[in-house]
Amino acid sequence: MKKEDHVKAIFLIAATVCPVVFILIAGCNQPFDPKGEFHEQLVVYSILTNNRPVQIVRVYSTYDPPGFDPLAHHSERLLTGATVTLREDATTYFLADTLIPRPDTSRFSTSMVAYSTTQLRPQFGKAYFLSVETAQLGTSTSSITLPARASMSFIGGLLLDAPDEYRGNAEIQFVGYPGKGTRAAVFRLYVDYTVQKGTAMVDERVEVPYDFRDTTSNIAQALYPGMESFTIGSVRKTYLAALIDVFLRYPGARLKFNQVVFFLLQGEEQFYKYHSIVNGFRDAFSIRTDQPSYSNINGGLGVFAGYSVDSLVHKLPEDFYFNRNP
Repeated sequence: MKKEDHVKAIFLIAATVCPVVFILIAGCNQPFDPKGEFHEQLVVYSILTNNRPVQIVRVYSTYDPPGFDPLAHHSERLLTGATVTLREDATTYFLADTLIPRPDTSRFSTSMVAYSTTQLRPQFGKAYFLSVETAQLGTSTSSITLPARASMSFIGGLLLDAPDEYRGNAEIQFVGYPGKGTRAAVFRLYVDYTVQKGTAMVDERVEVPYDFRDTTSNIAQALYPGMESFTIGSVRKTYLAALIDVFLRYPGARLKFNQVVFFLLQGEEQFYKYHSIVNGFRDAFSIRTDQPSYSNINGGLGVFAGYSVDSLVHKLPEDFYFNRNP
């Protein structure tokens, strides 16, 4: 092609393309909205557990804040009159609406509205089905299966009974083999005691940490366990530190240590996913500005999850070293 013909071809292409581009640009006059279009949806939240005498379901709807800050919205979108049911096998439990005192009133001042039942006590390894039916936003459903019972054992009973006598490498060892359906587990060690406060004897509990941030064994620098996929651990100095902390906290008061409780929490699949996604990006090195969420509610948003709790109890002797005028 001659140079003159090549130049003519370029001008011909430009003359054809430019008007098309101009028309497309002129037609894109829709304003940009970073919030997007708002669609009201049902929001359901419930965590089932065999460790609580009452099961609670909270029902709300989404809201559209006036600006870009969701915390600027100061009135809850409560949905009353909903039909909320939980089903276990062939038995259906109807939940009644109730009010729950709000521990933090800095944003919402009214009591929390919820639906509850005391008839259902979730069982290890059982499947549960949730249904929430509303006149405004239709019906939402979900289902979970609680983890089966775990296998738990420990060694070191002599150290539990006489922690002051052991100066060697003896340890209290705990092993928990999760039951079927467990995605994550949390092991905790508690000591239950009774202490005199005024004229009354009050039952209290202290948690034994698994380690310390430094070498001082100061309970203020204690580290406590988080969620793990497998539970095995050992303690020695942390057990003694927890006992000493209680003993010094109540100088001169009557004090009696009653028992040691090996506590195992097992989270099922939805519990683990929600916990992992919500907490997985909160690290010191992340540059994310969004907070990912998780939902397993069909026909709405929210979370329906569950966990099962099991424990082993070791009774402490009447002449326990740290008792004071029991």
